[in-house]
Amino acid sequence: MKYGGQHKAFESLVEKYGSSILGVKLGRELVVVAYTCDIVKEILTRQEFDGRPDNFFIRLRTMGTRLGITCTDGKLWNEQRSFVMRHLRNVGYGKSRMEDQIQSELKELTHSIEEFEGEFKSYRMTAL
Repeated sequence: MKYGGQHKAFESLVEKYGSSILGVKLGRELVVVAYTCDIVKEILTRQEFDGRPDNFFIRLRTMGTRLGITCTDGKLWNEQRSFVMRHLRNVGYGKSRMEDQIQSELKELTHSIEEFEGEFKSYRMTAL
């Protein structure tokens, strides 16, 4: 049966079982699906839901190390976040000059898109 995306399949299950929280199995992974904004907000603000998953796909993506800012948690995550934020601030993140630069880049991008009139060519980014 086709639903047009996972969110549609989850919506169907929410209606079928009358619950906004679902426990489903996606491949080998057990997953909890929170379907309403209120439940998602509560999950994102409660400490017992902190942390990152430690599963096959994360281990594969990180070559078994679980390092970096997207796959760590706890003390290591705090250290990495602090390092990244310090260096982003050094290059203007969160400052008006960064915003000005982004606005300028967006104007250029918009102008380029208008010039192509909807016709785009595929480019290899590594070759640019």
